[in-house]
Amino acid sequence: MQHTAAWLKLLEVYIQLGEQSPLCRVNQLRRISFTFLLESADALAAAPRSLQFFIEAHQQPFSAVEPQAYHQTLVKTLQRLLGFSPSGPQPVGPYTVDVHLKAGDIDEPLTRLLQQQQQEGLAPDSSSSSSSSSSSSSSSSNRGRDICLDLLSEGCYCPLSGALLGAPLLKAQQLQQLGCIYSSIRRRQWVEADAEQQQQLLLQALQQAVDKNSSSSTAA
Repeated sequence: MQHTAAWLKLLEVYIQLGEQSPLCRVNQLRRISFTFLLESADALAAAPRSLQFFIEAHQQPFSAVEPQAYHQTLVKTLQRLLGFSPSGPQPVGPYTVDVHLKAGDIDEPLTRLLQQQQQEGLAPDSSSSSSSSSSSSSSSSNRGRDICLDLLSEGCYCPLSGALLGAPLLKAQQLQQLGCIYSSIRRRQWVEADAEQQQQLLLQALQQAVDKNSSSSTAA
């Protein structure tokens, strides 16, 4: 009941925010509804049937992404590194990510790539023992987990810690709940980088994804 009351209060606050654009309001409502369904399914099951119908009726995608030139360079760099060409912005649940790398496509090429980078001393943070151990165990730890990758604006990151903030943080958490590994690259760095630097940025993001998955597997 406490969870249900909290969500009802959230919906009440949302309804009172009447100055946003119609599209913004629709996306916000869909975000609230999806979060309710994903994180409070038990509370929703005990809620009035009218509220259940309301939440279920607003489970459409939100946060659409229009293809940009930097998406093309991202896909081309991935093709050079992994040997296949993923599609551009793709839906994952209600979200849209810049690149969705499916586990069945990337397990083997990603394992080979990171191991090769470690052997050549080119992998990001290759001086770190933790990076070496995570790369060597990536073959087993990354099985069955898709990787979602975004190019994000500077405002998505904490200026002090570099951690994700706000909506991108919620997106990362919820994609993880959906069984994906989430990683990101600063869009400004990507756009300003040359081809070699873009490759290194992408390697760092892929390594971070493997590290995150290794950590979650160990914790489990």
